[in-house]
Amino acid sequence: MQTPLNTDVLVIGAGNAGFAAAHAAREQNLDVLMLECAPRDEAGGNTRFTAGAMRFAYRGVDDLVALMPDLTEDELARTDFGSYPED
Repeated sequence: MQTPLNTDVLVIGAGNAGFAAAHAAREQNLDVLMLECAPRDEAGGNTRFTAGAMRFAYRGVDDLVALMPDLTEDELARTDFGSYPED
């Protein structure tokens, strides 16, 4: 029998939603355990099939630069952020 694990938050699945949940929990200083059944090189849930396209809860690149200050000008130029109106 294995020793039980203790954690504040258990996230099932390492897709975009799972990572978002884990990140939000860590921002609250909670201990997080994420479980994924896919092999490491196939992790990512449906995100693997989107060719890098995904929606973010941000208004545009300026919001993301605050979170990722090391983005280069070239990376910013190659990134397309569509707008998603609040309605």
